[in-house]
This record gives sequence, C-alpha cells and structure tokens, in this order.
Amino acid sequence: MPPPIPPYGAHSAELGYRWAALQIPVQYLPWTMGNLTDAEVHDALDRAEQALAAL
Repeated sequence: MPPPIPPYGAHSAELGYRWAALQIPVQYLPWTMGNLTDAEVHDALDRAEQALAAL
C-alpha cells in the first residue's frame, strides 16, 4: 500500500489555478481560431500569454 498523499498547501493550490488559467485558452485555441472572430482569438491569446507570465 502506497503512503498517503499529504494535503496540498495554499501555494500548490494557487499554482494549480494558475496552470488551469493557462491551459483553458490553449486547449480550446484550435476551436477558437476556427469559430470566432479575429478579435476573440486575439483575446484568447492575450489571456494565455498573461497566464504564462503569471507562472
């Protein structure tokens, strides 16, 4: 039986939220590029860039 996983601290949770903030616009970027306006694609890229900078 593996040892129990220790609870994550606030820092780990915050890192997870920042990682999710990056992944969401990147994950849907192909769909965004094919279905939304250029301005909306630009906004999605800006969100991804800001989220990456926050990591």
